[in-house]
Amino acid sequence: MKRIILTVSVLMLIVVIGSGTALAGQLAQGESEVTAGFSFEDVSSDGGDSQTIDLSLGWGRMLTDAHEVGGMLGYSKLDFDSEGSVDGGTLGAFYNYNFAAGTNMNPYLGVNVATFFGDLSDFYNFGYGVEAGIKVWPWDNGGFTFGIGWDSTDTEFDSTDDTLSAFMGIRLKY
Repeated sequence: MKRIILTVSVLMLIVVIGSGTALAGQLAQGESEVTAGFSFEDVSSDGGDSQTIDLSLGWGRMLTDAHEVGGMLGYSKLDFDSEGSVDGGTLGAFYNYNFAAGTNMNPYLGVNVATFFGDLSDFYNFGYGVEAGIKVWPWDNGGFTFGIGWDSTDTEFDSTDDTLSAFMGIRLKY
């Protein structure tokens, strides 16, 4: 699975770099975008092994050329080798500030907040986070996102889980 993720990442990067000057424009006021993401995590530790699959969808609307708001929906499945599995989802909202940086990319800073449902709500109450990334637009209505994020999750056990992650995704604008 790790090899598949690495291969897809390299292919996406080749497409973006190979697009050259034929790259399309960035987001503008009144446009909307749909995002999709996928991640896989395989953890080996003294406490046991686990695998996590996350799928995410988002929709955003450009209020101005820089300010974007939207909603997000996610699904997660966590498999613990020694204790079974749990699954569930997240429902949340986000705000992104998109910087102008030429005709083919938008660096951005964002914040988000989400609540949990399904099995995940047995463990987590709500979460919030910040992210920084770049949206690359090799086609008129399609592109990719690369970024890093920090999320904090309030748990049912009076504690918080903090996560630092790197991510990539697909974007469609209309």
